[in-house]
Amino acid sequence: MTQDPASLDMELTPDRPLRLRDAGGAWVHCLRGTIWITSPGKADDIFLRAGESYRIERRGVSLLESIGNGRVVVTAVADSRFKRWLPWLFSRTGPAPSAPDFPA
Repeated sequence: MTQDPASLDMELTPDRPLRLRDAGGAWVHCLRGTIWITSPGKADDIFLRAGESYRIERRGVSLLESIGNGRVVVTAVADSRFKRWLPWLFSRTGPAPSAPDFPA
Protein backbone atom coordinates (compact mmCIF):
# COMPACT_ATOMS: atom_id res chain seq x y z
CA MET A 1 0.00 0.00 0.00
CA THR A 2 1.08 3.56 -0.55
CA GLN A 3 2.28 5.79 2.29
CA ASP A 4 0.19 8.82 1.27
CA PRO A 5 -2.74 9.09 3.72
CA ALA A 6 -4.89 10.53 0.93
CA SER A 7 -4.43 7.42 -1.25
CA LEU A 8 -5.32 3.77 -0.90
CA ASP A 9 -3.47 1.20 -3.01
CA MET A 10 -5.27 -2.13 -2.83
CA GLU A 11 -5.50 -5.55 -4.41
CA LEU A 12 -9.07 -6.55 -5.22
CA THR A 13 -10.42 -10.04 -5.76
CA PRO A 14 -13.75 -11.22 -7.17
CA ASP A 15 -16.77 -11.34 -4.84
CA ARG A 16 -15.05 -9.11 -2.25
CA PRO A 17 -16.18 -5.55 -3.00
CA LEU A 18 -14.56 -2.47 -1.55
CA ARG A 19 -17.23 -0.15 -0.14
CA LEU A 20 -16.47 3.56 -0.29
CA ARG A 21 -18.75 5.86 1.69
CA ASP A 22 -18.96 9.58 0.89
CA ALA A 23 -16.12 9.31 -1.62
CA GLY A 24 -17.47 12.03 -3.94
CA GLY A 25 -14.59 13.66 -5.78
CA ALA A 26 -12.22 10.73 -5.24
CA TRP A 27 -10.39 9.22 -8.20
CA VAL A 28 -10.22 5.48 -8.84
CA HIS A 29 -7.18 4.45 -10.89
CA CYS A 30 -7.08 0.90 -12.24
CA LEU A 31 -3.53 -0.46 -12.19
CA ARG A 32 -4.27 -4.06 -13.17
CA GLY A 33 -7.22 -6.16 -14.26
CA THR A 34 -10.79 -4.95 -14.79
CA ILE A 35 -12.55 -3.02 -12.04
CA TRP A 36 -16.34 -2.79 -11.83
CA ILE A 37 -17.71 0.35 -10.12
CA THR A 38 -21.26 1.01 -9.00
CA SER A 39 -21.52 4.68 -8.09
CA PRO A 40 -24.35 6.86 -6.72
CA GLY A 41 -26.30 8.76 -9.34
CA LYS A 42 -25.02 6.67 -12.27
CA ALA A 43 -27.61 4.63 -14.13
CA ASP A 44 -24.90 2.43 -15.67
CA ASP A 45 -21.99 0.74 -13.96
CA ILE A 46 -18.45 1.76 -14.86
CA PHE A 47 -15.77 -0.69 -15.99
CA LEU A 48 -12.11 0.29 -15.86
CA ARG A 49 -9.19 -1.53 -17.41
CA ALA A 50 -5.53 -1.10 -16.50
CA GLY A 51 -4.47 2.51 -17.09
CA GLU A 52 -7.99 3.97 -16.93
CA SER A 53 -9.39 6.24 -14.21
CA TYR A 54 -12.80 7.35 -13.01
CA ARG A 55 -13.84 10.23 -10.73
CA ILE A 56 -16.64 9.41 -8.29
CA GLU A 57 -19.07 12.27 -8.78
CA ARG A 58 -21.41 12.02 -5.80
CA ARG A 59 -21.31 11.22 -2.13
CA GLY A 60 -23.00 8.06 -1.01
CA VAL A 61 -21.85 4.46 -1.20
CA SER A 62 -19.74 3.37 -4.17
CA LEU A 63 -18.78 -0.26 -4.66
CA LEU A 64 -15.58 -1.38 -6.36
CA GLU A 65 -15.13 -4.99 -7.36
CA SER A 66 -12.60 -6.78 -9.49
CA ILE A 67 -13.42 -9.11 -12.35
CA GLY A 68 -10.61 -11.58 -11.79
CA ASN A 69 -7.78 -10.15 -9.71
CA GLY A 70 -7.11 -6.44 -9.94
CA ARG A 71 -5.34 -3.55 -8.30
CA VAL A 72 -6.57 0.00 -7.74
CA VAL A 73 -5.39 3.25 -6.24
CA VAL A 74 -8.14 5.43 -4.77
CA THR A 75 -7.12 9.06 -4.26
CA ALA A 76 -9.20 11.43 -2.14
CA VAL A 77 -9.55 15.14 -2.81
CA ALA A 78 -8.17 17.46 -0.13
CA ASP A 79 -11.52 18.59 1.33
CA SER A 80 -13.35 15.28 1.06
CA ARG A 81 -15.05 13.58 4.02
CA PHE A 82 -13.72 10.41 2.47
CA LYS A 83 -10.16 11.56 3.23
CA ARG A 84 -10.93 11.59 6.98
CA TRP A 85 -11.57 7.86 7.16
CA LEU A 86 -9.29 6.73 4.34
CA PRO A 87 -6.41 5.92 6.76
CA TRP A 88 -8.80 3.58 8.59
CA LEU A 89 -8.92 1.39 5.49
CA PHE A 90 -5.15 0.89 5.66
CA SER A 91 -5.48 -1.07 8.89
CA ARG A 92 -8.70 -2.90 7.96
CA THR A 93 -8.40 -6.66 7.56
CA GLY A 94 -10.95 -9.19 6.44
CA PRO A 95 -12.63 -10.16 3.23
CA ALA A 96 -14.55 -6.95 2.45
CA PRO A 97 -13.02 -3.66 3.58
CA SER A 98 -15.69 -1.11 4.31
CA ALA A 99 -15.99 2.47 5.40
CA PRO A 100 -16.99 3.16 9.03
CA ASP A 101 -20.71 3.08 9.80
CA PHE A 102 -21.53 1.10 6.67
CA PRO A 103 -23.75 -1.83 7.62
CA ALA A 104 -22.10 -5.16 6.95
